[in-house]
Amino acid sequence: MVESMVEAISSIETTCLQHLKLRDCSSAISFPGGRLPASLKTQVISNLKNLEFPTQHKHQLLESLLLYNSCDSLKSLPLVTFPNLKSLPIENCEHMESLLVSGAESFKSLCSLRIYQCPNFVSFWREGLPAPNLTDFEVLQPKRDCPGLAMARAFGNFCLKDYGVASVPDVSYRNLTNEDKFVVLASDGELEFHLAIRVIKVSIKSQHRLLN
Repeated sequence: MVESMVEAISSIETTCLQHLKLRDCSSAISFPGGRLPASLKTQVISNLKNLEFPTQHKHQLLESLLLYNSCDSLKSLPLVTFPNLKSLPIENCEHMESLLVSGAESFKSLCSLRIYQCPNFVSFWREGLPAPNLTDFEVLQPKRDCPGLAMARAFGNFCLKDYGVASVPDVSYRNLTNEDKFVVLASDGELEFHLAIRVIKVSIKSQHRLLN
């Protein structure tokens, strides 16, 4: 079914296609021409582990992208590919390690970012995520051991509002620098992690001394 859908996209004019859902296929497939249909606004990809996700071309109109248990070959997702993205949930993508951004980009359209159960996800851009209008941000990692997410610097370029944030409880040490604005600590309770959040503002007085 999915293979037939992808073949159909390559053989017809897709200037009116705005919403596309692909799910439940074990075959190795890729989008024709290495890009999503130009008119696409919403893309849902679920249970397609062998899908080659296109990251070489910009997708100007895409507003919502959902990745669930898919794209095993995708380790880093360059946000510059989706300059007008509003919503990005990523869940159960085992090999996903990071989101890539460049210093010159600002993702003003991005309102919602959720990363669930991605055990190898370890970092955002080291200078912070430039998304000034982000209002919904959640990170929930699996309970088993995983590398640990450096949360503090991920908040470098925007203010904390009503975000839900869960950090990996296994993290016991990280290097704090003048670039860190605050540290987020939370339990890993799946139902109550919103209530467990503590935000600690930090100011570095010297290289070896930290005051709350």
